[in-house]
Amino acid sequence: MVKVEKEYVNASVPSLNRPEKPKHCEKCDDYERMLESERKSNQQLKKLIEQQQLKDLNKEKQQPSTQPSGPCKTCADLRQLLDIEKQNTEQLNDMLKKEKLATEEERNAKD
Repeated sequence: MVKVEKEYVNASVPSLNRPEKPKHCEKCDDYERMLESERKSNQQLKKLIEQQQLKDLNKEKQQPSTQPSGPCKTCADLRQLLDIEKQNTEQLNDMLKKEKLATEEERNAKD
């Protein structure tokens, strides 16, 4: 047993000693907020695509098949926006990983 700041911690059992969560810098917080907004945007775009597809299906059922059965121009635009959002999310993930690695390297260099 080891006394640490008026608390006793069992140093012989590693599962009882929980490591401290790393503190994030302001940049990490900003990146996490940006990443969350990108994810929300992706979800909204997916919902829009699904709604558009449902509308298209309903129109096809109500009207005779005089229209082409392929996706409309709006579907293509929404799909392109979704692809762009996915790329942005991937870039943000890469940036976040690089920032975390840099922060860890700085901490290790200080130690």
